Amino acid sequence: MGLPNSSIFFERCFLIIEGSTEEHCLPMLYFKKYSKRFIEDGIRLINIEGIGNAMGFLKLLGKNKEHCILLLLDNDCNRPNTTCNLTPSGLEEIGFSKRFIREKVFFIGQNEFEDSFSNKTIIDTLNYHWPKYNGSLWNEDEINNLRTEEKFSDSLIKEVNIQSRKKSMARCTKPKFGEKLAEICEINYYPNIISVLFEKSREISLI
Repeated sequence: MGLPNSSIFFERCFLIIEGSTEEHCLPMLYFKKYSKRFIEDGIRLINIEGIGNAMGFLKLLGKNKEHCILLLLDNDCNRPNTTCNLTPSGLEEIGFSKRFIREKVFFIGQNEFEDSFSNKTIIDTLNYHWPKYNGSLWNEDEINNLRTEEKFSDSLIKEVNIQSRKKSMARCTKPKFGEKLAEICEINYYPNIISVLFEKSREISLI
């Protein structure tokens, strides 16, 4: 799993996420806010996106460490027709309590992590790191149109790469977008759920 055995015993909080944007964005946002790294505060960030048996991993971790686990999930996992296994009912099936799901599972965005950020933050990120080939600025109408797509993050990355290709720029990827998003995002523009999640993780770690 890429998780050292010592982490099971010594880390004070496990923050479980499910995407590469989050994996590259959250550590930088945390550092900007607290001038400390996750690991310095006893918080272990785990991206289960690449774990083949993610539910099995969570079941194993939950048996020993339910009291110090937090989950950040995309809100679209609550849709009735979701294909995601990582849902409240799925967590309950593998042994997590209703109280855990109520208090320690956080759902972000209208549908996903990326759409929880303000238009301002996204536009500033794009204009600074992925300017349009024709010199015009990214604007709110464009971002709002992309928000109507089924998967905002995929549509956004696709559109950015159309512009980048015309300008012979390096491709935008979700990890790179997450990194640059965190670089640009001002503390007072953090999505509220992220600020709450950080405070909860610090509470668990007894910071």
